[in-house]
Amino acid sequence: MRRDTLVMRCKNCGSENDDNLYICQNCGSPLYDEDDENEAIKEDDMGKTRVAPVVPSSQKNVQNQHRGNQNAKNKQNPKKEKTVIIIAVLAVILAIVIAVLASVLISNSKKKNDVEDTSVSIASTTKEQSTTTPTTAAPTTTETTTQPTTETTTQAVVEYTVSVSCSQGGEVEGDGSYAEGEKCTVIARADDEYEFDGWYKNGKRVSSNEVYTFAVNGNTSLEAVFTDITDVSEDYE
Repeated sequence: MRRDTLVMRCKNCGSENDDNLYICQNCGSPLYDEDDENEAIKEDDMGKTRVAPVVPSSQKNVQNQHRGNQNAKNKQNPKKEKTVIIIAVLAVILAIVIAVLASVLISNSKKKNDVEDTSVSIASTTKEQSTTTPTTAAPTTTETTTQPTTETTTQAVVEYTVSVSCSQGGEVEGDGSYAEGEKCTVIARADDEYEFDGWYKNGKRVSSNEVYTFAVNGNTSLEAVFTDITDVSEDYE
């Protein structure tokens, strides 16, 4: 059975189109040349060539306009693609800048918070130390003060007796009770016609001064000896 369907072969790309089309569906080129205004080549399925209907001038204008629009679109597409690429690159750069700024701000904020926390911690530690120091010192002072007082009181119980005496020719003073290590001062005063010879302890003279001071280390007995100066004058006569 013979097919009557006619096809139009595009002279630009060689693709086949239906006979009712005047523009190639593949490349958008017109299916005729300006030299072939009154005819177009068609082939049937048997390979025979047929004459296509004449294309009106108005249809040619529409085809030319469509072809011009298609070419303009083809020219604009690279520009649009380039613009889109530039916008995408700028958007990526902007996002990177924003991320870097945000990271810097967050880092500075953390450092500031760390410094503030450190300052608060130091201040708290200093305050605790200043508050604790007086509390710790108070018991130590009390213990130190109490112990020496008790020992001193116990040692003060040890006392010794100092007694003084004299033969004729004067008077003495300074006897009494003294704590161990305490200073004792004894005084001798000679009468008229007598002079002081010295302080004697157990028959041995310990001082020739009328005023004698010594540390008490035990019970002590002192005797003041006076000499009659009139006897000396009579011997010279």
